[in-house]
Amino acid sequence: QNSTVTYNVTITNKTGKKIKVKDIIEENSFNSNVSYEIIGLNKNGIYSGKEINFQIMFTNKTNIVQENILSLKYDLETFDGYTITLVQNDNAIENNINKEENITNFNNIVLNDNDVVIRCNNGAVPSYSNNTLNVSNIKNNSTCQFYDSLNSSINESDTTGNNFLILKNIMEDKTYAIKSAMNFNLHGNIIYGVFNIQDNTSFFSDIDGSVISHEFVTDSVTTMSVYYSSVVNLDNITVKSSGSPINLFATSTLNMNNSRIYSTNQNTASGIWCHNGKTTLNVLNSYIEAPYGIGGQGGTIVVDNSEVYGLLRSGITVNAGYCGDISILNSSYIHAASNGINLVEENNNCNNSVWIDGDINNYPIIYGGNVGALIQENTTTTFNYGKLYGINEPIIKGKLITRNNLELITEDYVQNGVVYKYTHLR
Repeated sequence: QNSTVTYNVTITNKTGKKIKVKDIIEENSFNSNVSYEIIGLNKNGIYSGKEINFQIMFTNKTNIVQENILSLKYDLETFDGYTITLVQNDNAIENNINKEENITNFNNIVLNDNDVVIRCNNGAVPSYSNNTLNVSNIKNNSTCQFYDSLNSSINESDTTGNNFLILKNIMEDKTYAIKSAMNFNLHGNIIYGVFNIQDNTSFFSDIDGSVISHEFVTDSVTTMSVYYSSVVNLDNITVKSSGSPINLFATSTLNMNNSRIYSTNQNTASGIWCHNGKTTLNVLNSYIEAPYGIGGQGGTIVVDNSEVYGLLRSGITVNAGYCGDISILNSSYIHAASNGINLVEENNNCNNSVWIDGDINNYPIIYGGNVGALIQENTTTTFNYGKLYGINEPIIKGKLITRNNLELITEDYVQNGVVYKYTHLR
């Protein structure tokens, strides 16, 4: 009477897998004067280990002796889902989700001074707001871990597809070697350092203000070098350098969207320097500013709804001895101190192409302090929509194709007392 009795219960798990409690069904409980509580075993709970231990506590709700017979059915199954483990300060928390889910939340996660970056593997994507860590795109068992430095988080990455969330400004003078596929969400923060990239990598920010920077007053420094056949994506990212901010090598690809490239170099640096003639550059809704806007050894270059400034020299250049395919599309603006587009070499081994296109309302404008375009032989130039400006008349050699076979004409254009050459279709 007025007492409790507690039974310790053990389930032996022989499956070698985690167990899910689908349901705990009360088949019989004959005496309403006796209540019971199951402690340590929950419906929809996930349990691991060879033994699952829990308790059942009975309570006599009266002042007289009671007797009861209880029959419970445990509906168990092996867990066919994913476990997401969060590691912070050597403490681990596990969340289990079913396979048809792909997202989970860790609540009451308070950042400390050492929580600079969080990395999730197996393709899981972290985001953090209001003391809640959200993990999405879950397709396998994954681990998310806090680190006190970006370098250590990169060095401890595996090859399963790693996603990084930058939580604070990182001002260390470091060189980061990216050797496996990685994605970085700068989350409005700044990274000061150099990235050497050897596999597919994305840099993006869900908050404006993110900058990847490496600047010295006297040294020419590349902030980002891309090697092999790597594909690098920039979305809502600014890259700055006192040299050429980005160098592309081999058969690598750079895709820019809503991003900005700046060089503070005052001599020969390119905003993006293309090497080897086999790289691919796609610039969309973006801005590039440097002594040479886009320079180097050709390859495929597409500028769409973007601005490119060659502050001291050309806007887009293909060096002597190399080949290039250049497309300037829609409301793009190329502004150069010398030549807007500069294909300088008459190379018999080349089959260059220049494509200038848009529509009647959205078309490229290309300005050069010397000429709007200097295009040598062995080049097919397609001029559908656009305007060229320069102090001198453009030089377009090779084959010229125009919309509806219209004539490409050059007229004088006077602005602030200066006579410019204005070239367009008529």
